[in-house]
Amino acid sequence: MDPDRWALRRFEGADEGEQTAARIEAVRAAINAVLEPTEHSWSLEKYSKSLPRGYRLRDLKVITGEAPKGS
Repeated sequence: MDPDRWALRRFEGADEGEQTAARIEAVRAAINAVLEPTEHSWSLEKYSKSLPRGYRLRDLKVITGEAPKGS
């Protein structure tokens, strides 16, 4: 909703890589803070050995009730 909130310049770091890492940690913290009261978690999954871990849309749909658990 607010692209300025997530702009790299808003995150500390000596270079773009460190700023990106700080932004990723902020996103993870925001997700955990929202899910904590609901007792849900959204774990990071590895799609391929050559790709970084990430969040699956399928898991978000289960958390929000859009899809049944185990689907």
